Amino acid sequence: MTRSAYQQFVSKADGQVDDGDFNAACSMVYRWWSLLEAPAGTDTSKFLEGLVDTNVSVQMPDLGIDVSGIAAAASMFAAGLGGRHSYSVRDDAFQVSYLGDGIYRLQAPFVWRSQACDERRVGGQGKCDHLLRKIGPARMQFTRIREQRGDAAEQGDFDSSYRLHRIKAVLLQWQSNMDTLNGDSSGLKELVMPEMEFHGLISATVDHSERRTGVVKDFTEMKGMLAGTDGKEETVIRGFDGVTKWFATGPSLLKRNIHRAERFEITPLSDDRYRVIAQFGWYAETLNGAEIELHQPLEWVIVERGEKYMRLEKLQPHTAQ
Repeated sequence: MTRSAYQQFVSKADGQVDDGDFNAACSMVYRWWSLLEAPAGTDTSKFLEGLVDTNVSVQMPDLGIDVSGIAAAASMFAAGLGGRHSYSVRDDAFQVSYLGDGIYRLQAPFVWRSQACDERRVGGQGKCDHLLRKIGPARMQFTRIREQRGDAAEQGDFDSSYRLHRIKAVLLQWQSNMDTLNGDSSGLKELVMPEMEFHGLISATVDHSERRTGVVKDFTEMKGMLAGTDGKEETVIRGFDGVTKWFATGPSLLKRNIHRAERFEITPLSDDRYRVIAQFGWYAETLNGAEIELHQPLEWVIVERGEKYMRLEKLQPHTAQ
């Protein structure tokens, strides 16, 4: 793999760590923020599922919040922060480090905005310093939620990031499962619609690549190397059974696998469905030693059903108009 790609991996300090941990941790932050950002009247009860550890602590000193234990945290979440809130963060700003014993530390600077009930809008800079415990492949829970906000200043229009963060949570959780390379699709079941269909994914079961001096950066070449999806009807992945069969091929193709979020474009459709163009940097190494670095935008249809995650309904390669 390329040097720059290696620098993006969480160090494999022991057997508990895998390449899916980075996106699993980031997905949790987006779940947390979307809980705070949810519009008034949103039923967020299912958003809390698996979010925090039994002994979690929540520390937001600027808002006078310092609670411990899942019961106190749940009461705080249910009461909300009052008014409307929005966060924004650069996709490359997250720092995830492994502390040992299944504990991860996630730090990032962010921008926050709030709109009070009297319509007053303020905002500023902040930073988060969270701790998460890994409870399984691509599965984590917060043991500490800590946010520090800087001085507030008057702001103009209020822009909500709620929908973006709900979408990022499911897509990063999807990529977290992809990056484990463990072949177990059970963690994907809560992420996909029952009648989903995916087009344009690598669907070979044998690695036909050969070690080469250059990094593969062309999507067409990569598909040929791995005998991948050719666009034919029989290679379309349908339903969870199809996902399960497809996901099991990962360990037969790749030695390392990592995705890093780069950009997102969201267009509302109908019936709580959204068209999302999402681009991830994909850094991988095949079993035969070929290195891959791609920045391929994909087009998703994602559905809101008020559950722990939004659901993935359709995927296809994005063709620029």
